Amino acid sequence: MSNIQAKAEVVVSKMPTAAEVNQAVAQGYKLAVTNEVTESDIIGRIAKAESVTDVFGGSGELVKVKEILGKSIRVLSLDGVRPSEFEGGVGFYLVVNAADNDGDTFSLAVGVTDGIVKLLKLNELGALPRWVAFEESTRKTANGYYPINLVDRNETGGF
Repeated sequence: MSNIQAKAEVVVSKMPTAAEVNQAVAQGYKLAVTNEVTESDIIGRIAKAESVTDVFGGSGELVKVKEILGKSIRVLSLDGVRPSEFEGGVGFYLVVNAADNDGDTFSLAVGVTDGIVKLLKLNELGALPRWVAFEESTRKTANGYYPINLVDRNETGGF
C-alpha cells in the first residue's frame, strides 16, 4: 500500500466564500481559479467608479501587501480572484480595490491567507468598505517566517 497522497484542486470560477476556502484547506486542497478578467468585469469596475482615478483603474499596477505593511488602508471592494503559482498558498489571490488616507485609490494583490479569508468574510457580511492594515507578526513560525495578518483599523478611521 502506497503512502503517497495526491493534492487535488477545487476549481472555482467566481469569488469563493470563506467557508469554501476553509473546506478546501482543511481537506488539503488548493483552489484553482479558472476565470480571467472578462469584459463584464471591466465594465462593472468602471460602472462602480466614484472618481476619475477609479474610471482609469489607478496606476494599473497591483500593489503588493509588503509595500503597505503597517499602513492603514480602506478596503472598498473585492474586485476579483486570480490564480496564484505560490507553492504554499491557497491557490489564488484577491484583487482588492482600496484607498489610502488621502483617498487615492489603488489595486492591491492579497495572497496572504489570513487576509484572503478575513476579506472574503467581511465581504460576505457586507462589512466593506472598512479600514484595515496588514501587519507582520513579531514572532517567527517554526519554519522561520514572520506571518502577515490583517488587522482591523475601522474604529480609528484609518489612523
